[in-house]
Parts: sequence; C-alpha cells; structure tokens
Amino acid sequence: MSDAFMVMVDGAAPKRRFLTTDDAVDGAAVVRLAVAGEIPVGVTDAVDLADAAEIRFVVGNRTVWQVEAGAAIAPGAFVAAGAEGRAVPVTAVDPYAVAVALDAGTAPAGSTPGTVIRVAPLRTVGLGGGGGGGAVDWAAITGKPSTFTPTIGTTATTAVAGNDARLAAGAAGTATVRALGTTATTAAAGDHTHPGLTADAAAGTASIRTLGTTATTAAAGNHSHTGLLTGTAAAVNNSAATDAAGLVTDFNALLAALRARGIITGA
Repeated sequence: MSDAFMVMVDGAAPKRRFLTTDDAVDGAAVVRLAVAGEIPVGVTDAVDLADAAEIRFVVGNRTVWQVEAGAAIAPGAFVAAGAEGRAVPVTAVDPYAVAVALDAGTAPAGSTPGTVIRVAPLRTVGLGGGGGGGAVDWAAITGKPSTFTPTIGTTATTAVAGNDARLAAGAAGTATVRALGTTATTAAAGDHTHPGLTADAAAGTASIRTLGTTATTAAAGNHSHTGLLTGTAAAVNNSAATDAAGLVTDFNALLAALRARGIITGA
C-alpha cells in the first residue's frame, strides 16, 4: 500500500539522492536533502528538485530505491546517507545503516557523478519526522538479486577470478598454488601415505618426520640447537704485544671471541 502527499522541498535536491523530512510549514509536509547520518524518508527521482518546489511524494510500497553512490560500494554492503545525500558504505552494526546495496557503485570523480545503484531500504522516517515506515522485512523486498557478484581484484577486500594466473599450478620446483593430488606438480594431502616411506624411521634413512627433539624426529624451524656456533666470527688478529701485559690483553680478547661464538664458556 502507498500514499501520495503534496510536500514542499526545502533547498535544492539533486536527482537520485536521499531525502529526509523536516518540520511541517503551515501544515504542509517538508522534505530536504539528507545529510550524513540522517535517516531518509525516501529518494529523489530522475529529476532535480528546486528549492521551495511543491511536489507529489509517494510514501510506502517502494521496496527498492535508486540513489547515487558517494563512494565505492560492493553489492550486499550496508549503506547510510552520506554527504549531499549520496549513499556511502557502512558496517552492519553502524547505527546509521539505512539500506543494503543491490548493485556495485563507484564514487563521483570530478564532473562525473557517482553510479546510480539500487538499494533495499531497511528503515525510514515518516513525513514530519514521525515514526515512519520503520524496518522493511528482507522477504518483502522485490527485485533483489539472489546472489551478489563479487568485485574481482588483487586487494584484501576483493575476490580472485577463477582463471587468475596466480591460481595456475606451476612447474615442479617453483613456488605456486598447488592443487591436492599425487602428481609431480600437485601437493599431497596432510593425511596422504607416501608409499615406501615410514614415519620417523631410523636416523640416516629417508622418512617422513614429525617435529621433535629425538634422534628420529625433525627440529622445528625456530628450534635452538645446543652446541652449535652462534653469531658471526669476530676478527682476531695476530698479537703484536711486546710484553706480558700486552699478551694477557690479546689472549683475553681471543677468549671473549670464542665465548661469543659459543665455543667455550666461562668468565
């Protein structure tokens, strides 16, 4: 069900923008361009509205709106009213979320306007600032797609195309994405049993190894092996001492270098 009212426009309102309501003037309902964070009463249609214009405004029975995007918007994203009444993406828990985008949108660029997208309104206000139509049930929204086309790209928030070259298995010996299998260019599943190999076989034989610290297990990559040299070798030159005190100094420097490498301990 829908109702039509004659309303006055307070200030110019470009086409395909969110509108909100204002206090009535002389008993007549008033609408104006919504600003960031406001709850809309509806949207402008395909024509610009002039200041003080009196228009016929339809309330209700519009489960899909068309509004200009004010930023990049992905299908399925929640949107709110942004600057100059355009739609901007927000999170699902944002208190100003008012609709769900049904199409992808791009931001305005110079004289080029943003993409006009369809949105499914989730909540509205009534004319005059009253309670309005409230929440719209998702099942009542008509014309919405059954799935949302992902945005293809190479960033953390986009999807990889199925034919992307990065998904192609490379030759053996090259770093690449691998499918599970048993060929020279596929990866073995974690529970695969390689014929001829026994887990943790005797030391010195080819075997699958579990991580550990025994003679038949493999060390983890961050394991510290005791008894191995540490650091890098320091330069220790031949002594040029001419007395006992000088020899003691040079000898202590040698001992310090040996301790730094983990060859000896002591003080």
